Parts: sequence; structure tokens; C-alpha cells
Amino acid sequence: MPALSRRDAVGLGALALAVALVAPFIRPEGGKTERAPFAHLPTDLTPVSFTPAPVLPTATPTSLPPAEPGRPANGWFLRYFRGAPGGTEDSQRFVSGLDLAYDNAPFNDMRDDAWSLTAAAAWDLPPGRYTFRFEHDGALRVLAGGIEVGAQQDASIARVLEVTLVHDGGQLALELEARDTAGKFLLRQR
Repeated sequence: MPALSRRDAVGLGALALAVALVAPFIRPEGGKTERAPFAHLPTDLTPVSFTPAPVLPTATPTSLPPAEPGRPANGWFLRYFRGAPGGTEDSQRFVSGLDLAYDNAPFNDMRDDAWSLTAAAAWDLPPGRYTFRFEHDGALRVLAGGIEVGAQQDASIARVLEVTLVHDGGQLALELEARDTAGKFLLRQR
């Protein structure tokens, strides 16, 4: 057998070194995906703690408290009816503020505890949330754009109906329907 040349010896040495480096990762049960244990890692390592930078809270939009729009610039338009709203109309008038109180029917030709009124008003408002408060003794419905947004039945005492609306800006029109069903009648914007 001929002697190995220096070139062949270096090649065989490099091959032996490559096999020695790869041998620990070659497993005879091949095809399994389990990881080889890391036996070569030292066991006296001290764990290093990691404290991530604090996460600052992000600003979230919050609603502003509702504003009170005050009196409507053009006042309230009142319509009085015999019976329920939309019945026989008896009278109509404008008032600058809504502060109505009657011990009996508002007119002599109306029957007490059997009449109603509607009160309509409009405000020009910027976008926002608005709260309207109405003190009443009698049944009360509040409509915005023809949609009921609040209602309370008649009780033996005066109560306050509070309605909060989100408005996109522009004109906001409300209509109140109030009925006198027993006792005194009261309707007041607070």
C-alpha cells in the first residue's frame, strides 16, 4: 500500500474533525423531532433577571360631562289639547321659558285632569353631549326628531325627568308631550 501524501493526510484530518464535530448531533433513532439535551452547558449559571421597560398607558378618549343647553333662543311653542296630544286643539302660544303650573285646567272650556299640551323648542348647538332636565307633575314624553328619548308616567308627586343626548352639531329640536291626568299640573325646564 502506498504511503499517504501530506495532501491526503490533511484531507483525512479535516474529515475526521468534521465527523467529530457533527457526531454528537447525529442520532440513530432519526426522524424524531426531540431536541438533544444540552449536557455541555455548565450547571452553576446564575439566572439574569430582566425587567422590561414599563408600558405607559395610552390615552383613551373619554366623554366630556354633558352640558346643559339652557333656554332655547326662540322660546317654546305650546299647543293645548282636549284629551291626549293630537286631539282637539284648543289654543297655542309662545313662551320664553318653560315654567307652567296649573291647579285646574288652563282654560275655562277645558275639563280638569283631561287635557294635554305639547311644547316644542330648538337649539343651535355644537357637537357634544347635552342633558335636559324637566320637572313635571303629570305624564311626560320627550321626543327628539320624532323619536322618544325619555318618558315618565304621572305620579302623586312632582319628579324630574333627565334626558342626555349625544348631538352631532347644528339644530336640535325637542318636543314634549305632557298630560294632566290627576291633581295639579307642572312642567318646568330646570
